[in-house]
Amino acid sequence: MKRSKVYIIAEIGSNYNRNLDTAKQYITECSLRGADAIKFQSWKSEDIKNTDLATLKKYELPDEWHQELQECCKSHNVDFMSTPFSIAKARLLRSLGVPAIKIASGDLTYYQLLQEVASYNLPVFLSTGMSDFVEIEKALEPFGKYRKNVTLMHCVSANPPELNEANILAIQTMTEKFQLPVG
Repeated sequence: MKRSKVYIIAEIGSNYNRNLDTAKQYITECSLRGADAIKFQSWKSEDIKNTDLATLKKYELPDEWHQELQECCKSHNVDFMSTPFSIAKARLLRSLGVPAIKIASGDLTYYQLLQEVASYNLPVFLSTGMSDFVEIEKALEPFGKYRKNVTLMHCVSANPPELNEANILAIQTMTEKFQLPVG
């Protein structure tokens, strides 16, 4: 993982219309604009509890694209990252040797996934949207001695949030409370 004063993660997520060339174009454009990492989302629609599987299926990142996108990132000198929504996808990311893993705020209580990812001893970006301090502390438990690998991400569930909803001071409060970096 590249380190700089500020580590900029360009969130592509699933916003490339399941088109590999579009995803690669995003990587190129984000790298030209100073991103340190490009982040996608890794899921299989059947693993997500949602009744609209057809819509989710349209946005899946196929397993076979992960390595190709990772290589594209390397060629642009940016880190490839993804958010796994299952243990199987976390294992896929680990097999690729990703430099870090991002956990979605909706998975803050998916303790089996947290335990799996904690065992990798990798940097983890843990989103905290709509959670309280008790839930965050419980989510950190599986990391045990690897807790130092976690960067908490202060998230506001409204996208984009109104300025008065952003609660930027929460970053300072969370830093003091958990003694971890907060982004």
